Amino acid sequence: MKDTFAFTKHWAYPEGIWKDESGFHNLTAEKIMPKDTIHIYFTADCKDKAWPEDSIGYCYATKKAGTIKLRFEGELPGYFVEHAVYIKGDSFYVKPSFSYEFSTKGEQMTYPIQQQLLTLNKKRYHLGDTIIGYMSCSFVENWSFPGYKTKKTKMFFKGYFCTPLKQEEGL
Repeated sequence: MKDTFAFTKHWAYPEGIWKDESGFHNLTAEKIMPKDTIHIYFTADCKDKAWPEDSIGYCYATKKAGTIKLRFEGELPGYFVEHAVYIKGDSFYVKPSFSYEFSTKGEQMTYPIQQQLLTLNKKRYHLGDTIIGYMSCSFVENWSFPGYKTKKTKMFFKGYFCTPLKQEEGL
C-alpha cells in the first residue's frame, strides 16, 4: 500500500436521521437542523458472514498505553457487530463480537480464531496519523445453551479501512 485512499463516495447521515422523497426525518420528530444532515464518511469497507451483502462502514482507531485498538462497527437489521483488532508492536489479535436482536438467557457465544491477517501501510503510528490497511479473519461462532448441543458456524470478517488514530477517551 503506497497510496492513501478514502471512502469519499460512501457516507451516511448521523444516527437516527434519514431522508426520503418527503424530506429529512429523525426518530424523535424534532425539527431537523442543518447539522443533522451532514455526511459522515465511511472509514471502512468490510464484510462479514452475518450480513455479507452490506458493508461494515466504520473503523475507529485509538491508542492507549502503547496498544492500538481498531474497532469496526456496523448495525444492521437483527444484529450489531463490533469486531476489535488490538495491535502492540509487531503482534496483533482479533476479538470478534456480535450482538443479536434476539438472545436467550443463559446462552454463551465464543469466537475461536481460525486464521487472521493484518496488512498495514506503516510499522509505527503516532496520534493523528491515518492508519490504512486490510484485515482478514476467519473464525467459528460457537453458540451454546445448557442442555443443547453446541452450534458451530464458520464466519469471516474482511476488508479495507482508512481511519485517523486518536487518543483513547478518559486519558
